Amino acid sequence: MMLGSIQITRENLTGIDVAEIAISLRKNEVTLLLLRECTVTDADFEKLANALAQCKSIVQLTLNIGIVSNIQRIAILAKVLQLNKSLRRLHLHGSPLGNDGLACLMPGLLIHPTLTDFDAGDCQLGDDAIRDIATLIIEKEKRKHPITVLTLSANQDVTAKGWTSLIAAVATARYLRSLHIDYTRLGDYGAGIIAVMLASNRSLRQLDIEDTGITDNGAELMLHSLYSFPTSISNFILDENDIHEEILSEIDSCLNHDHEDENI
Repeated sequence: MMLGSIQITRENLTGIDVAEIAISLRKNEVTLLLLRECTVTDADFEKLANALAQCKSIVQLTLNIGIVSNIQRIAILAKVLQLNKSLRRLHLHGSPLGNDGLACLMPGLLIHPTLTDFDAGDCQLGDDAIRDIATLIIEKEKRKHPITVLTLSANQDVTAKGWTSLIAAVATARYLRSLHIDYTRLGDYGAGIIAVMLASNRSLRQLDIEDTGITDNGAELMLHSLYSFPTSISNFILDENDIHEEILSEIDSCLNHDHEDENI
């Protein structure tokens, strides 16, 4: 059987549309379901969720911007996570989860047996939610399928306390490969704790901190760490920060030097 994907953007999903999607899910014919900026009634969202819970083929579920739009839908999605066994990538970018919504999802996120990629970017998360995600990283590291890709972009309400919890978890993570915390208020304090993390983490390949309010002061702290300790990072995204080109060039040189050493 040929498995396929369903990708729908900016559509008003009718009951017939949802019924057809649900049938394909129940027949285990779908590996990727992407709904972005679509409208769907609460009743049809629940029908879709029931089919997702039973689906054994779904690998990626993307419900971005306007789909998971209230606490009732968040609770329904939480039940899906507790029942589904095949999902690997869950993308909820632009959903108004907040701290309470993320807390509602946490039991399902923690016990899901195969989930490794989680996108909660622009989800109105605060410090409590970020601390929960730090716990998720730590606990999933003990499982067969740990978190390898984490996106928390554009969560503007996170303070230094939240970022400290997250970066402390990342520092000890052995399997996290890609971390996106761009378009946040990380600032030079955040750059400082990232510098400490860089001294110990050996798993990260990509770190995206674009447009996070970092200046030369924070960049120099990270540069010092890169000079002093080897890193596995090959893609370090620092665009749109107030950092002089000379410092950015030195950071690039450190990264290139580390990876040249790996190839010797």
